[in-house]
Amino acid sequence: MLKKFISIFVIAFAFICTFVQNSQAYTESTAPHWKKSPIKVYIPKDDLQTTMQHAFSRWQSQFYGNLEFTFVEKGPADIDVVFAENAKSSSSPISSYKISTKGDEITKAEISFTKKGKNLEKYSNDYIFTMMLQEVGHSLGLQNNTRKQICIMYVPLSENQDITRIDMMNLFKLYGWDWAKRRL
Repeated sequence: MLKKFISIFVIAFAFICTFVQNSQAYTESTAPHWKKSPIKVYIPKDDLQTTMQHAFSRWQSQFYGNLEFTFVEKGPADIDVVFAENAKSSSSPISSYKISTKGDEITKAEISFTKKGKNLEKYSNDYIFTMMLQEVGHSLGLQNNTRKQICIMYVPLSENQDITRIDMMNLFKLYGWDWAKRRL
């Protein structure tokens, strides 16, 4: 009986130690992210300009004041949006992103959207907005999520996705912000 109790105690202790270690790692991140605020964003005049600004504003509304975007009239900016003739990525038919880093700091980002191309008209406005939300998430340093289909960072993308609590918890983790202290 004593051996059984000791075995259970050792297993429970190992589990607790693992959980505490993982929860501490949860708040510490070395993945690339912005270390400045406000982040300057340039979006050229285009039919999609307002929709893209709305995507940035949607993310900003979730930051609880921790990070801010400022839209500028001329580029280059910290994040440049490009409306191109053709897609620059083979992984997405209408958008791509790239970030430049120095250590764990994002120093520059570019989001590209194609204006023309193969079957572009088959995408709804909702899908294009969802794609914009995901690309803004990438420009903030978030990676794709393959676990929860409702998350904006989930791939493959559908027009039913949106910024979720899981996306925001991942963002707070990435930036080292305290989720418990967010403004309610």
